[in-house]
Amino acid sequence: VDYNGVKRNFAAVPAGETREWCIPAVMTNCTGGSATFNVTAKATNDCGPITQPGSDTVQCKVPQIDVEKIARETTVANLGTIHYSITVRNPSSSVALEDVIVVDDLCAYAKWTGVASPTPTSAPVVGSAGGLVTWNIGNLAPLAEVVITFEVTADIAAGGGVCPTTVECQNDVEATGLCAGGGQGQTRVRDIDSI
Repeated sequence: VDYNGVKRNFAAVPAGETREWCIPAVMTNCTGGSATFNVTAKATNDCGPITQPGSDTVQCKVPQIDVEKIARETTVANLGTIHYSITVRNPSSSVALEDVIVVDDLCAYAKWTGVASPTPTSAPVVGSAGGLVTWNIGNLAPLAEVVITFEVTADIAAGGGVCPTTVECQNDVEATGLCAGGGQGQTRVRDIDSI
């Protein structure tokens, strides 16, 4: 028997009997939702040799993540408060996520207030403009979601503007995660939203 160049020989196998061989197989990168493992067996008897291929198809665990960011306000006056909400979802009905991380990139016109739920893992100094806010969410079960809320102060001068003026403050959020139990070396699944 040959599996990816690893061979196993069985001595005489009487007619009608079978032999089993278990070998660890490394799951390949899944494309199309499944991975196929091929094996070849060769036997020789009084009638001559015969070679028989075989295969086994394994369905892949495909992690998914979705992030959406919204602001309660569509416009705000200078030094007004902007209330943001970030929803992180695991849209998969069967694959859990682990090590879920959310990173929000505040624009230069947004001053961090320190008001957030849950409390971020890391954030800019309260009162500073721009910067990254990070939440380590941890595990996210299939079809589960986590809602993050936080506030910033709109500050035209912090971003280098001079009143009176109108500015747009684009904020980007990224959510990433790993397939639960997927082991080392896997690629993080990710989604980005901008507002």
